[in-house]
Amino acid sequence: MEIANESPVGVDSPTYGNRGAAAYLGVSPHTTNQWRVEGLGPEFVKMGSRVIYTRKSLDEFLASRSQRSTSETPKLPPRAERRRLRREHAGAHAAV
Repeated sequence: MEIANESPVGVDSPTYGNRGAAAYLGVSPHTTNQWRVEGLGPEFVKMGSRVIYTRKSLDEFLASRSQRSTSETPKLPPRAERRRLRREHAGAHAAV
């Protein structure tokens, strides 16, 4: 797992790069990339081209997604809503 030695964001918890965060969450690095683009994943810090997640932000993200039943409404938007958000995001960047 990709863990930085020191926390560059001034937090006591360890930090993770994209691959380490994905492994911690049990998803692929591609998924965490998509979540960042869509604004759906855990909070992160961008330092130059490097993306950094704290363990605290990963744990908070996991806690925010906890459910007691499969019939509860999912915390992330359904696939169609995610596609709409992607189109809006792409359109906003094209207009700039």
